[in-house]
Parts: sequence; structure tokens; C-alpha cells
Amino acid sequence: MPLITPPFRTSLLMANGVPFSTGNGDIQTTKDWWLYWNQLTDRSNSNSKLVSEGTHADRPDPGSMPDGAIYIEADRGAIYSNEGGTWQYIAGTMYGTLSPDERPTDLGTHDAGFEFRGTDAPRQFLWSQTEWIEVTAVQYGPHAARPAPATIVEGALYVESDRGGVIYQRETPAGTPLWQYLAGTMWGILVPDQRPTDLGTHDAGFDFRTNVAPPREFIWNQTAWVEVTPVGGAVNLTHPNVITKVGSTSGQIVEGGITDESAANSDRLHVTAAGDVGIATATPADKLAVQATLHAASQDGGIRIQSTGNYALRILLRINSGGSPYFSVQSSDGGGFVEILRLNQYDVVSFPRLRSTNPGAGNQQLWYDPADGNRVKWAP
Repeated sequence: MPLITPPFRTSLLMANGVPFSTGNGDIQTTKDWWLYWNQLTDRSNSNSKLVSEGTHADRPDPGSMPDGAIYIEADRGAIYSNEGGTWQYIAGTMYGTLSPDERPTDLGTHDAGFEFRGTDAPRQFLWSQTEWIEVTAVQYGPHAARPAPATIVEGALYVESDRGGVIYQRETPAGTPLWQYLAGTMWGILVPDQRPTDLGTHDAGFDFRTNVAPPREFIWNQTAWVEVTPVGGAVNLTHPNVITKVGSTSGQIVEGGITDESAANSDRLHVTAAGDVGIATATPADKLAVQATLHAASQDGGIRIQSTGNYALRILLRINSGGSPYFSVQSSDGGGFVEILRLNQYDVVSFPRLRSTNPGAGNQQLWYDPADGNRVKWAP
């Protein structure tokens, strides 16, 4: 109710129920002024409660405090305001340890924004009305200590100290919080293999380099490691089917080869340290060795030197169905190839397409004469 001040001429005192004028009788304050002083005292007592301080446990019932009253929690460094009979957090920062965890566990909806900073680790947290959200801009520590992404604010960075300082960013693609690799290179050795084995889709691009000779580099491609070590004399000449063996001391390529695309990566071309080249064999006995495959007489195989066009000639080293090697010369007039000369391992020479008619003088060709017992003759 409003504070009513009595009229100026109202007597302050009275005696025996009438305004006081002499020193005789029972002296009392007049009713008007008594009500005024009583209201003024209540108003002063109420205003004295606008700001108070104490521990969180001693925080008074907001129903007994006027709206707008301020309470400072001395043990938490937080400031609350009484808003409609509820203590509402408005400011302040609590400092404490994270191990053991001294963050309050009794917060609720009206504590939204409550700030906590670690004294044993430079980390910052805000209360979201239901849980703690870390808002530390950049964190630093080992991979195993990387916090769960759901408890980290969007865009925060984490530097993995045990993996060469690689940097991850907290992102939320498709509504799922996760750590996404951004940048950085991990250095280590391959024997034993120190490349991480726990990478996945969101680690794509993770870079690993060896810190001992020979220098090698690998990139994680979401599912596997891919070597991208540059080859000397070329610019980034790499391929997963090109295999090189590098000397442990010199750092030079001492052996290499090319594999096929089978699961076993079968050796298809191999160059030894001695410079011997093997095709389909990793142990060439000569400077050039070919491990041929058995074929039926009608099939092609072995080494082939072939021209192109409608008219072609090719030379083959082949193995027949019985496993015997032979030398063959074949020709084509636009259709299929036909054999015109064969030499086998027993020094037997045959001419499957030898002419049976005399080509005439000046052609300098061999032919056989059916009329003369199939003798081979020379047309000069």
C-alpha cells in the first residue's frame, strides 16, 4: 500500500486521547503518525533485503524476498536475481577443478548460462538448462582424451598432442556431432608400424610421414592408407599397383615391380637389385626372363612383337599345350593371323604356308614341288 504522510498540522503526540499540550496525563503518539512510522519501518526493512550474500546452500526462499532482489553465492561466484519468485542466474563465473569434477550437479532451467572454468585445465563450460556444454575454443591433449563431440560447442578445435599436432574440428553434418580432420601431419616409423588403426570416414586426408630414412608419405582415404611418396626424377608419380623396395640406409629404390589388380597383388613385372627384369616372375634368371603360360595350339601367348594395320606380321615365343616352347612367325592380310614359320626346341623348322607352285624367276622365294616328291626348291 502507498505510504501516507499525515497533514502538516496533525499533532505528533496526545495525552488521555486528546492532543498533547501540557505535561499531565498518559502521553502517546497520535494514530496518524504511528501508522506512518510503522509503514516507513516496514518499507526500510524490505529494502534492506535487496542485496544479500552467502553460500549456495544458504540462499533464502525467493518467496520471502522482493522482486529484483540480488543474491551473491560466495562459494560459487555466481549472481542470481529474484524474478517472479524464482532465483534466476544473471552473471558470474565459478572456478574449480575438473579432476575431481567440481562443476555443480544441482542446476536446472533457471541456471541457464552458468559459467564454469577449470583451474587444473584451461577449459570453459556453460550450463545449457539440461547439461554442460564445453565452449573452449581450442583444446590440446592426446587422442584418447578427446572429449565426446556432443558435449562440445560447434566449431571448437582439438589438437592431438600425441599424433603430431593434427587438428580436428567439431562439426554437425546431417545432425550428428562429430570430430572432422582438418589439417596436420603425424610423424612416426613403419617398423613397428605407428600409423593409427582407428581412423574412419571423417579422418579422410590424415597425413602420416616417416621420420627415418627412407622418407615415405601416406594419406588416409576414409578406408585405407594410400602411399603418395614422390618417386625421384618425377613429380608425384605414384600408384597403388607400383611397388618399390627402398634401401634402409641409402633411401634409394633397390627393387621394384608392378602388380596386377587381384586381391593377392600378383607380381607381373619385377626388377631385381641386380637389374634383371622378370615378366610374370619375381626371380628372373637372366637379364630378361618371361614366365609364359601354357596355351592350346590355337591360342596366342608368350612374347609378341606385332605391327598394326590390315596387313600385319607378328613374332611370338610360345608354349604349346604340351609345355614345349617354340618360335613362331605369323601374318595377316586383314583377316585372322596364320602361322607361316615355326622353329621348335628340337631344331625342327616348318613352313605351314609354303607355296606349292613356282613363283617364277626373280621372286627369290622357297616353294615345294608336289610333282617332284614335295621337294623344297628355290626360285632365284
